[in-house]
Amino acid sequence: MRDMKLNFLENVIISIFRIITMLQKRDEYLVTIFRKNPSLFKDKGVMQEDMDRIKLELQEVCQLLEKEEKKHVQLKRTCKMVNDQFLETQRLQIMNMRRMQSVLTSEQQRQIAGAKKRTNENGT
Repeated sequence: MRDMKLNFLENVIISIFRIITMLQKRDEYLVTIFRKNPSLFKDKGVMQEDMDRIKLELQEVCQLLEKEEKKHVQLKRTCKMVNDQFLETQRLQIMNMRRMQSVLTSEQQRQIAGAKKRTNENGT
């Protein structure tokens, strides 16, 4: 049992050394790349700055869009209320007009009918 544990620990240590060796090689490779072309890292920094700026702009645009959507919903609600109020006022005016027509004499009603007929003939 003890031999198995030692063997396992040896394998773990060997794996750790392999990982360390791989990381050292990677670091050497990155240093080589940096020496050959240092602008790559500068470009990466500039690109990161641009990306951060674009993310902020996108957030601002999304916020503006949300505000506009809320305003649009509010405007639609207001238009519906105004339209409903107009229709109700129109309905009440028509009722009042019919009440007034009901108390007119037959001569007055005949004159109104003639005026409507002339208006329709001129309008068409």
